[in-house]
Amino acid sequence: MPKQITQYRIFVGSPGGLQAERKKFRDRLQKCSSDHGLARDVLFHPVGWEDTIGGVGRPQALINDDLRTCDFAVFVFHDRWGSKTGNSDKCGTEEEWELAEQLYETAQIRNIALFFKAVDPGKCADPGEQLTPVLRFRQKIIDSKRYLFRDYQTLEEFADVLDSHLAKWLEMHDAKGNSSALADVPPSDLPRLSQADPGFAFWMSEAKKLLPPDGNAAEAALIFASRAVAVAKTKLEWAEAEHLHGRALCETGALTEGMAAFTGIVERFSDSNEPEEQIWRAKALGNKGITLGRLARSEEELNAYNEVIVRYGASSDPTLREQVCKVLFNKACMYGQAKNSNEAVSVFDDLIANFGSSSEANLQSIVAKSFVNKAVALRHLDRNDEAISACDSMIARFGLTTDSSFDEVFARAAANKGLALQKLGRQKEAIKVYSEAIVRFKNTKDDGAKEMIKAIRKFKSRR
Repeated sequence: MPKQITQYRIFVGSPGGLQAERKKFRDRLQKCSSDHGLARDVLFHPVGWEDTIGGVGRPQALINDDLRTCDFAVFVFHDRWGSKTGNSDKCGTEEEWELAEQLYETAQIRNIALFFKAVDPGKCADPGEQLTPVLRFRQKIIDSKRYLFRDYQTLEEFADVLDSHLAKWLEMHDAKGNSSALADVPPSDLPRLSQADPGFAFWMSEAKKLLPPDGNAAEAALIFASRAVAVAKTKLEWAEAEHLHGRALCETGALTEGMAAFTGIVERFSDSNEPEEQIWRAKALGNKGITLGRLARSEEELNAYNEVIVRYGASSDPTLREQVCKVLFNKACMYGQAKNSNEAVSVFDDLIANFGSSSEANLQSIVAKSFVNKAVALRHLDRNDEAISACDSMIARFGLTTDSSFDEVFARAAANKGLALQKLGRQKEAIKVYSEAIVRFKNTKDDGAKEMIKAIRKFKSRR
């Protein structure tokens, strides 16, 4: 015989980088419902950005609408505050917290659980733009004395405290005589989409708009990318969506999870000879390498780059050639950052030899940057004459372009040529190079070029 189940919807809000806590949150709600809730005809249902249904409007507004349907809310903070959401000047979790406060004051939400994951003391000494607002928010909570919160060290500690909250909320259910802020619904109605899914192309398009370089709302992009993965119908759709999903995870600070997404693509297409599948494999390997670099796993980073170079280096496919070119550039930069300037110069030489005569705009941009980065490495080796030659070669190769996107690389070339000239004691020539660059780029609209000109003015003033 059917029986009525009381569904309590519990919202979880967090900035990026707390995917493990979000997964643990869902696991514990399911376990509590199974072990304790069903005996009391109660179901705890998780609600978060992962569940938000697509529709017209700002993505964060859709998440806020879901929050308004919830009975309880859980917020978790660590060392990130998040990014702005669309036209708002606030980050997503900040919007959610302020809305939850309003709902709690009007008794639309019954309780709010607030957690802070312990931060490395070294980070607190120099918190930066992401951690600073978290620390400020935590102090505000302490000073206001309106909400209790829990600090925690480990994921299991977080789970244990969450369990205690769930137990209290079950007690609240019993004390209220099995009443709920939502109408009781039979299990067969839990939960379902209220409208038709708009489709793969919609989710992908919206995610791309929100990710850099086109947008700056990575957490919202993650919502759409995750949905695109879920509705992908072919292997290529899945690869495209999972690649975007990995990028979005990395942009939110979830580097390990992002790398796992890239690894999944690499492994799935490891034995494929299909050109389009190999393209996605090459792209995923390149981004896996970048992510490994951000995780300071340099040996694995190098292995990822080398696999692209060895496997696809001889390809004539334009997209694969672009991936090889990008990977060579990243490999050379990796050596440069590790102060291995000889290896950096060698890899930049390989890149220039293989792609220096390319006519494709995207490859030309990488080649131009390679000349200048090679000059930087040569200066570090005190090979200043060769550094000047590298800058002159770049200018000779691309000097006639009117593409303003080259402004920064031209300004960098001038800066490095001037520094090399000064190192050789050729002060007048250096001043001339600096002066010409200042005149040439005085009206540039490129932010990178503007910063370089500021640096050049300083170099010039030190003569």
